[in-house]
Amino acid sequence: MVLTAVRAPTMESLAEELNAANIPANIKGELSASLNAAIASFDRGNQTAGVNQLQAFQNKVLAQAGKKIDQATANALIAAAQRIIDATGSQ
Repeated sequence: MVLTAVRAPTMESLAEELNAANIPANIKGELSASLNAAIASFDRGNQTAGVNQLQAFQNKVLAQAGKKIDQATANALIAAAQRIIDATGSQ
């Protein structure tokens, strides 16, 4: 499956979910930067870098889970990123 075929709505949905989340602005900014880097990598056709950046996004969310990000929101963001990673066929 080519990620660009599913990238737009999936990445947009993740970005919208992040924007709507009740997360402190500084944390949200860091997460947005990671997400934007992943989007840029996928747009350049660099799937490996995009996946790596999504995994970094997940790790940043996980590091704040239960602290600056409530657990339910963290779980939802991590799961949304994982669906994108899974859609790439990456391990």
